[in-house]
Amino acid sequence: MKNKTSRVETPRPIATPQYASKRPVAPAHYYAEDEPEWVAPAVLLSGAVPMIFVAYITSPFVNYIHLRLPNFLLGIHAICLMRYSKNPPKDAQVDITTMNFVGKPRVTRFDVSELKAVKQRFGVGNFSRDTKKIDATRKWWMPKGCTVIWSSWGAGKVREGEAWENIANKIRKAT
Repeated sequence: MKNKTSRVETPRPIATPQYASKRPVAPAHYYAEDEPEWVAPAVLLSGAVPMIFVAYITSPFVNYIHLRLPNFLLGIHAICLMRYSKNPPKDAQVDITTMNFVGKPRVTRFDVSELKAVKQRFGVGNFSRDTKKIDATRKWWMPKGCTVIWSSWGAGKVREGEAWENIANKIRKAT
């Protein structure tokens, strides 16, 4: 016959002094008795503050910018694409794929005419759009609309990369 133990009799883990401490989590060598109490929180903040600052300044991270082409331009030579991008209509749309600080991607589609050239976040954000109307209709648990965009890396290695540069120049001239 098996020895059955009830839930009450099962041993519980005991809090050891290192886990029972009310100090924040920091390396053990900062808990030296000859050091003042404020050293451990200062070490924690000295690493957390720069990380939070960089995350705020540089987010959202733009990964891809896709120009949505009308049906009559699909499959046509790159010269027509460049002509279209130099003078896009007001209803031209872009899909911008951004990534948040933890790496979750998000695709935002909007008209090119919604973008304005700005200098925000110490010059890191160079385009923005007004999302007050969109945010007012969203549920409380949904993320806010993408407002600040940074895209100053140039054409990159994409064959038709100049298309975004043409659109960016058009936006800068309009504002």
